[in-house]
This record gives sequence, structure tokens and C-alpha cells, in this order.
Amino acid sequence: MTRRYCIVAVAVMLLLASTSALAQRGARNGEWRSHGGDDGHIQYAALDQINKDNLADLEIVWRWASVDAALREQHDELQARSARIFFHEVTPRKVGGTLYASTSLGQIAAIDPGTGETRWSVDPEVWRAGRPTNLGFLSKGLAYWTDGDGERLFYAGGAEATLVSVDPSTRALDPVFGDGGKVDLTRNLGPHVARNTYTLTSAPLVAGDVVIVGSSIRDTPGTREIPPGHVRAYDVRTGEHRWTFNTIPNEADFGNQTWEAESWRDAGAVNVWTLMSVDPELGYVYLPVGSEAHNWYGGHRPGDNPFAQSLVCLDAETRTRSSHWRSRSAPWSRWPLAA
Repeated sequence: MTRRYCIVAVAVMLLLASTSALAQRGARNGEWRSHGGDDGHIQYAALDQINKDNLADLEIVWRWASVDAALREQHDELQARSARIFFHEVTPRKVGGTLYASTSLGQIAAIDPGTGETRWSVDPEVWRAGRPTNLGFLSKGLAYWTDGDGERLFYAGGAEATLVSVDPSTRALDPVFGDGGKVDLTRNLGPHVARNTYTLTSAPLVAGDVVIVGSSIRDTPGTREIPPGHVRAYDVRTGEHRWTFNTIPNEADFGNQTWEAESWRDAGAVNVWTLMSVDPELGYVYLPVGSEAHNWYGGHRPGDNPFAQSLVCLDAETRTRSSHWRSRSAPWSRWPLAA
């Protein structure tokens, strides 16, 4: 039996409830432009048409079936046993009169929020490289950017670990972004970056004029030769690499000496696999950094191992650490970042 993944709409149009300053925290004007509603990931919208008194009366008025279904029917390799597991965990973006969603196979779809009909879709063909590492075919969503004139949608993932830019006005990949609309995220990352060890599942984060990506890396590997989880930013218009924050400090970086026995040279993971947030007023981006690999055994990486298992705050434009960080053994402290 073929499993179908869908987005469900209920028979109600959400209305803005209040224009007070308090109510405006979170998503505004009935839109949902970021994974958490707004840049700060508040996960709140000041809407009141659905409430505890009428919740039981809601009815489904449409279901959206993923555009992946047609791809799976057309390509035998997507019917193979190793490719059958698909996770549909996307949170759609609501921008103006359109819902935008990414799919398990890396397609980007525009959906009519009133009818559930697919208006258009773009297939970057990231699925052709096969099943991605770690969790397989999985996407949690897109990032949205606008400067008031142009718009872009950003997807990151696939077995080739690709950052994709789609122009909604042309309904196609942005030809001036990276290489024909794509950036290879395995480039310039480190010595142990085989494509079968590195991918992305969470939505990228837009902060000003950069799009920031984390990574999905298995932190319980059978070998020490796995990629570092460095966080990187790219220009939203061109795809040019703007900065890298080394979550495993290199020799010139602050914290390097706490990776004792030179374990920083071949340590892996320390990645942001989940969702990031940004404070647009301060220009800060907040990174919830995960554990080192292997996360059940640390005998080959003695020391404090910053910035693993930390919340790190950076300047989104320069990647300078602009606030505090905390390791498992160190107090809250403020440090400059080595160039």
C-alpha cells in the first residue's frame, strides 16, 4: 500500500485578533514566513477565530497530496526498498496568498491555501543522488527571503547536500545563485566529507542578506572520519560563501586548545541539526549546537570540547560571537573570535 503524505486545511479563515504590541510578537498579518512563525521562532500568531469553544467544530475541507507521488511512480529507483522510507515533516510557509512547502524528495511546491490545489512546483532533482544519509528522505521546510521587490525560497538537503534557491516569480531555479541555482555544501568543509556522511534536513535560516545552514550528521558512527558540523552563511542573491563558524575550532580559533591531544583535527559532528533563530533588530543568530561524535564515547577527544552542546550567538553578518556561550564545564563568558 502506498503511503500518502498530505497537508490538511480546516474550514476556517484565521483572522488577526489584535494590533497591540504584545499581540504582534510572533507571526503577523495572518502569515507564517519562517518555520517558527517569525524570525525569533516564537511559534505564535495573534489570531482568535479558532478557540476552545469552537475547536471541536472544525472540519477538513481539503487535503494536499505531495507532488512526490508522481515522481515515485515514474522512477523505479524510488521504489527500491532502501528508498521507501519518506518523512513528511514540513511546516509550510504562508506568504501573501500562497503556501510554500518542500517535499521529502526536495521539490518546492506552491499551494492555493483556499483549495489545496498545487499551483506550481519545481524539482531541483536532488533525489537523483539516492537516499540521503542518516534519516533518509526528509525535509522540514524552506526559508523565505524578500527585499520588498524580489523573493526567494531556499531548500537545503538531498544526498549531495545541496542549497537550492527558487525564484517564485519565474517558478524556476534562480540562475544567478551558485551554479545554476544550486550550491554544493560539501565544498570547503573539511577533510572527511564523503557525500554519504553529510546532509541537511532542517530549514535554512535567512538573516538579513545571508542564508545560514546547519547540517545533519550521524553522531554515533562506526568510524572517526566523519564531517565537522561547521555552520555557514551564503549570500541570498548570488550564493557566494560569506562566512563559516567552526563549531570544532581550528588551530587559530578560540577554544582550540580545549580539544586536547589535537583531537580537533579529526573530530566530527558538533552540528546544528535542528532549527536556528535570529533577532533582526540586533542582527544576532542563535545556534543550538549538538554533540560531538561519538556522542556515547569521548575517550579520543579529551577536554571541554567547545562549542559542542552549547547555545552560540553570532553576528549574522560577520559570524563574530556577539554574546555568551557556555560549555559543559565553563561559566558564562565573553570572548573574541579569532579570524
